[in-house]
Amino acid sequence: MLICASCSEDAIFSFVLGPQTNFIEGHEYKDMFNVFGVLRPDSVKGQPMSFVLVEKTVPAVTPTPDSFHVYDARVMVYAMEGNLAIDSFEFKLDTVRSYQSTYRSDDFEPMPGREYRLECSKEGFPTVTSTAVVPFPPQIWMIMW
Repeated sequence: MLICASCSEDAIFSFVLGPQTNFIEGHEYKDMFNVFGVLRPDSVKGQPMSFVLVEKTVPAVTPTPDSFHVYDARVMVYAMEGNLAIDSFEFKLDTVRSYQSTYRSDDFEPMPGREYRLECSKEGFPTVTSTAVVPFPPQIWMIMW
């Protein structure tokens, strides 16, 4: 059992973790996105299950903690055919049923086998893009007991 007590948080962290740097040399922090998207061709009670979680990076060392949630990103998903977008869907911040900084589209119903491009942007951040092909549902040929 380890019990630590101190009048200063720094003393506890120095004891447990060893000395920690107060700055990182040679690297200037820049705001960036962490994006996690799930494109699902199914729905529950008529509600599409696809979502995009948008968070931002935070400095490794900072005097004041900063929230990593992003509430004002522009999240677009494009249905692709070759290099051309044939349809677009804007994902809006879901303030009702989800984890913070989750974006959803009520009219997005991805088709298996179709390629989609995700684009996430916000002023002051580099735009993030990604592509994915929605897989076909698995075929179950036999169930054995």
